Amino acid sequence: LIHDKRGGGMQGAVDTHIFGVLEDLFTFCTQVECFASPLNATWPTFLSAFSRDIDWFFGSTGDFFSFEGTPNSLCMEVNPPFSPGLMTQMAKNLVDLTVQAEARQQHLTVVVIVPTVDLSTPVSHLKTVPRFCRTSFAMLVECSACVRHVVLKREDHGYIEGAQHIRPTRYKDSTYDTSMIILQTKVPSDLTDLNLMEDRLRIAFQSRHK
Repeated sequence: LIHDKRGGGMQGAVDTHIFGVLEDLFTFCTQVECFASPLNATWPTFLSAFSRDIDWFFGSTGDFFSFEGTPNSLCMEVNPPFSPGLMTQMAKNLVDLTVQAEARQQHLTVVVIVPTVDLSTPVSHLKTVPRFCRTSFAMLVECSACVRHVVLKREDHGYIEGAQHIRPTRYKDSTYDTSMIILQTKVPSDLTDLNLMEDRLRIAFQSRHK
């Protein structure tokens, strides 16, 4: 597999059902998909890595690390590449965005989708992906804007297969526990029922592989 250049195993994409739930719940917000590309974006407003080179021709709003928010209320979906330096900077940016939105009296909800990390486990005992994600994970779940941390057990959810062009199905079961970390400003909004939000996201995240 070292020489296999077909790709597809590095990252699972979030199913469109997740975006559908967020669209229903956040009709009063501008909805922003933070780590996308013109080839796989679900929402009209999306951020991508090559926005300055070519992606802006195909609708990219910019890249996540230069995004400063909008004057409107925001709902952001964040499913980043699981790279340690990138994820640490992502967490710093998200904490800063919530502080800035709070200062502007702006509603901001962020749904971060990342591998679950057991913070009570020593770093040396963690597997590769959780070890890379530990610093950013701690920053997010421990920040003051974190209003809900939802853990999806490995057997209870799934993703879109990155190598779907060579697979019998476009879906795949998750190979690890996933966390949905919800950050939200204290500005009043139409959304008050986090329990409903969690229930609907859990259903939307169920694996469709079988």
